[in-house]
Amino acid sequence: MKYSIIVPVYNVEQYLDCCVQSLIRQTFSDFEVILVDDGSSDSSGKKCDVYAQQDLRIKTIHKKNGGLSSARNVGMRIASGEYFIFIDSDDYVDIKLLSSVDVVVSRVNPDLVQFKNHTFIDGQGIENNNISENYEVLEGRKNIFDGYIHGLVTRSAWNKVYRRELFLSIQYPEGRLAEDLATTYKLLELCNSVVCMDSELYFYRVRTGSIMGTGSMKLYYDVMLGHYENLVDPEWKHYKTELATAYYNNLMKAYAKSMIEHEDKYRLELRQRLGRVNYGDLQRESKIVYCAFKLIPNRTLKFIYRRYVQGAK
Repeated sequence: MKYSIIVPVYNVEQYLDCCVQSLIRQTFSDFEVILVDDGSSDSSGKKCDVYAQQDLRIKTIHKKNGGLSSARNVGMRIASGEYFIFIDSDDYVDIKLLSSVDVVVSRVNPDLVQFKNHTFIDGQGIENNNISENYEVLEGRKNIFDGYIHGLVTRSAWNKVYRRELFLSIQYPEGRLAEDLATTYKLLELCNSVVCMDSELYFYRVRTGSIMGTGSMKLYYDVMLGHYENLVDPEWKHYKTELATAYYNNLMKAYAKSMIEHEDKYRLELRQRLGRVNYGDLQRESKIVYCAFKLIPNRTLKFIYRRYVQGAK
């Protein structure tokens, strides 16, 4: 088996048909689909069973609700493919996703392939996605790490194809939001080559009520924590300024939200973390914020909250 497509499923009955149809209509044939029903309370689980009965390439697992990371980890345990792909069940993919990826895999034999996504608002019309045969190959740790730091390689889990061996010692952290932020940089540490494709092969649906659309305090905390873990990972020591700045910026957002929305559970720890930030590690704009927070803390927090917390909703 060449590719295992792992799809965590939770209460997405109105979107699941679109997702699964985009997978079973692939123009490439050597793949399996693993639907992991994560304790859905709607008809999603029953739909998964029907798909599995109708198409031998589809396997269904039913489990107690444990979150996105748990569902991905369970799916990987039974996956037989040489490469893993993770698809969110409210999204869908181009029917030429696998055939396009396989051209690159056959030519380059990379550890990881990234393709672009086309973002659309749920309920609105969808423009045509851009398809291109162009791609960029990153070889060696420095080039791969540079690509990640400068945004060429993104943190998202769902726009990538992974050689299965990358997950021999890595799992997605269960109980965490923004789990890809806590995982992707670790996977890159194991890569010798990464390919970044120019084609938009993934359709990312923005909808009300999704995990990333809730803007919860836990999400802000977990994003901050992911940046911190990347910062203190010794493999990334040559990128201290960039990582320290990203950590500080997200720490300030989380603290501003905790203060203004009275999230007492997180407030003390976030304040203590702010006290341990080294001014000298930050980039210029964050140094300005650092100084402003020292001089006029309340006004600075209100500004950050209005600009980066309310403005992000």
